[in-house]
Amino acid sequence: MSVPEVGEQATGFAQRIETLLQNVLGECPDGYVSDPEGIPLRGGRTGYKIMQRAERGIPLDSDGEAVASLSFRYICSCKADGEWLQIDKSVIMITAEPDRLPIFHYDYNRVRTSETPGAHINISGSNDAATRIMLSPAGEALEAKVDAKNTSTKVPSQHSPPSTFPWEATDSGQGLKMSCKWPSTNSTSTPPTNGNNTSKPAEKNTGPDN
Repeated sequence: MSVPEVGEQATGFAQRIETLLQNVLGECPDGYVSDPEGIPLRGGRTGYKIMQRAERGIPLDSDGEAVASLSFRYICSCKADGEWLQIDKSVIMITAEPDRLPIFHYDYNRVRTSETPGAHINISGSNDAATRIMLSPAGEALEAKVDAKNTSTKVPSQHSPPSTFPWEATDSGQGLKMSCKWPSTNSTSTPPTNGNNTSKPAEKNTGPDN
């Protein structure tokens, strides 16, 4: 099987994101995802930047009211000609409307430049925006649905025991930074069994087998 050219792969990856958002958020005639933008990389290679089409982010509505927005940015490339597209960096962020106050963002860096894990979640130290959303009619409706279902699936707090919720919170001076540290394979701790993959994240690759 021949590997498509890098630009073709980037276009295909952008289309997969578009299809996902259309299925989850509903039809958007203009599309949610912008066309991949070519950017020069070291060694004469060409990478591609993929972002949401709306500059302020994709509105996340509840009962016709935009309570938050979703924005994302992927930097993708191929290590060499004939190889599959890989994600070099990515940021996925949720902000509260109308002031675009950050709630959290998920970052990925293929090449680590510090002790920060390659994949990590940053949670705003002052989460008044998230509190406001949860106290809004949309948040109350969601809470009522959860109570009605009496679901046993709960989102554990950052104070849960490491064996069930292995997140480490550090104060970077610009908000809390949450790092996930699953127990090693030699540990007697048992990771959660809620269907999530508890193994160490593999490198992101956008090839058809991933």
